[in-house]
Amino acid sequence: MAPGYVPSYRSKLLDAISDGQLEVVRLAIAEGAQLNESTTAVNNPLCRATRQGADAIINVLLDNGACVRLHKSHCVVIAVHFGRTDLCQRFHDLGARLPDNSDAMRAALYANQMGAVRWLMAHDAQSRGLDDGSLGRLLHLATAEDAELVQQVFRGAGDQSDVDAIILRATEIGNLDLA
Repeated sequence: MAPGYVPSYRSKLLDAISDGQLEVVRLAIAEGAQLNESTTAVNNPLCRATRQGADAIINVLLDNGACVRLHKSHCVVIAVHFGRTDLCQRFHDLGARLPDNSDAMRAALYANQMGAVRWLMAHDAQSRGLDDGSLGRLLHLATAEDAELVQQVFRGAGDQSDVDAIILRATEIGNLDLA
């Protein structure tokens, strides 16, 4: 740090969240740190705390007015990525909306979070437009008891002929019984 550099409230808050310093988070908020300001969709205090898994900090941020709808509710996508369906539900209950694209579903699949996939499907998440890699991940993660869930995701994913071809291939190699 350059001599005489004084961090802004915002950087002080984000640094404290990254470091898990609850008392410094409280101090930054008391000093006027903006909770709903960010330079990107994932660089706001609530998203950072969600990425860090800092439940106590998330509570403080929400108690002090952090908005779950900021940047298309990206905090939900982050919670999904880490399999934190408890946070997904909490953010959803506070008004967060699921993205109107397949970002949340893709995040869950690439992070191997079948519980999050289940939560997303129960909340009518968008699966249309999933790429082949995401659908491949779903096949890889699936078990016989997940067959119904896999079918739901596939059915919402796109062109029925593509879905049927993927399901046929999966059944041929013995991964799934989706007949």
